[in-house]
Amino acid sequence: MQLPDRDMLATIALRILGGAAGTLPPLIALVWLDRAEYGHAMANYALALMLIGPITQFISQGYLRALLHNDGEVANPRGTSMVHAYVLACAAVLAVGATVSIWSWTDAALVAVMVAVSALARMQEGSLVATGHQNAAVLLFYVLPPLLHATLIVCVHATGLVDDFWNVALSQIVAYGGCGAASMLLVGGATGWRVLVGPLALGRVDWRDDFNAVRHFLASGAVLSTTEHIPIVFLNSFGLATAIPSFELARKIAAVPYVVIHALNMHFMPDLVRHAREHAWDKFRALLARFTYLSGGIGSLYIAAILVGLLILQRLPGVAQPLDTASFVILLGAAVVTSIGAPAGSALVALNGERWWTLASSASLVVQLLISLIAVGSLGAEAIALSILAQSIVLRGIVACGTAVRLASSEKQGAVAHVAS
Repeated sequence: MQLPDRDMLATIALRILGGAAGTLPPLIALVWLDRAEYGHAMANYALALMLIGPITQFISQGYLRALLHNDGEVANPRGTSMVHAYVLACAAVLAVGATVSIWSWTDAALVAVMVAVSALARMQEGSLVATGHQNAAVLLFYVLPPLLHATLIVCVHATGLVDDFWNVALSQIVAYGGCGAASMLLVGGATGWRVLVGPLALGRVDWRDDFNAVRHFLASGAVLSTTEHIPIVFLNSFGLATAIPSFELARKIAAVPYVVIHALNMHFMPDLVRHAREHAWDKFRALLARFTYLSGGIGSLYIAAILVGLLILQRLPGVAQPLDTASFVILLGAAVVTSIGAPAGSALVALNGERWWTLASSASLVVQLLISLIAVGSLGAEAIALSILAQSIVLRGIVACGTAVRLASSEKQGAVAHVAS
């Protein structure tokens, strides 16, 4: 098996550092903050990420693929204007929800700002990856924001100027928004500027063309973002906000394989797209196999180490007490499934298999919602963890099938075209 190159190793190291930094806010909440207020603030952020999910899916896949087809040229691919329109639509929906008392005006305003900040960050990240600045993207959007968030939480909490809800919410907006603004000043500024001024030019957009470019991503993105972020929203909605810091900490520690996969994807995705475009299917299969070995191997080794650590912690009750150990183990199981199955998902994107993604994400969401709603009354937070494991199994299984079908079909079409020529 070929080892990863130096740039890839640097990206993986940075993503692991970002994952470790992401554990700091919930860890701080377990030690110093009011857990219910922290949980409420993070539920707002989870709702923002859930709302922005359809467009995030387009940016991370369709937008990036379009930029790569342009050989990395920073441009406005088809569908870009839908990002602007969608952010405005989210703000309108939040305002209507506050008007009819679905949520408070305070929550609506905070979520709306978080949606806008998230859209800016994802656009900037996509542009940086397409132009070969993977490590800058990881540093600016995955390492620095949680570090700044944790630092601001501690500083503001020490002053006692605001309660913990406002501390967590405003510190997060400043940290993530500040990194997005910094990326515009340092690298890729043109893309970020278009994100801000885009709404002013929406009247000149070919809406049918742009909608056709994003429609598959809207469906699959809505479902995928719901499956990822609704656990925190559910915990808050079911009166379990105090469990959110522990659950979030366990989930972030278990999610380290996800961040490694993200780093690997930054390096493998351009070549997967290129091989698919050139119909180089032998190279495509070899690259996919390498991606899978690396992803599954790194993820499995990490998870084994964490399980050993959990066994040791059981002998130290004072240390283990803040953690929801049962949920932790269940979430580690979901991480195993993702580590092995995620490369097939990247290959499916390169093969334009968005419909398979829609089927897989829809089926997995139904399973997740059913388990959450049926079992939360008796199992509490553990029911949410079980729903995540079941969702991962269903999602990755269907995606793997879709990848095999699409790849076989593409190879067959290529063989027929070769014979005809």
